[in-house]
Amino acid sequence: MSPEMIWGIPRPLILIPLAAVAYAAATVGIKMVSTSVTTASVILIVASFFLATVSEAALLRHSDLGVIYLAIIALETLAVLSFAALIGEGLNTKQLLGAGFVLTGIALVSH
Repeated sequence: MSPEMIWGIPRPLILIPLAAVAYAAATVGIKMVSTSVTTASVILIVASFFLATVSEAALLRHSDLGVIYLAIIALETLAVLSFAALIGEGLNTKQLLGAGFVLTGIALVSH
């Protein structure tokens, strides 16, 4: 199997979402710590940042930082906003519009 492939899927299509979800999970852990510091929340933060770092480092062996960073940030933003809505901290219309502009800007810059 080619080193650019993981399970027959192009490496970035696995590692970009993996890094984004890992960063988002670290954010969830940080949110948990803001309420109460627990062993579980600290483990979540450390493990998530470790996974994100390993994933991003693997990506950067074969890709440019700018492109990878923008893709990870866009997916991470969607994941964190989804989590915020899930816990009742959703955005109002003005904030959603602003987030849409940011995500649109990221999409335009990355192409």
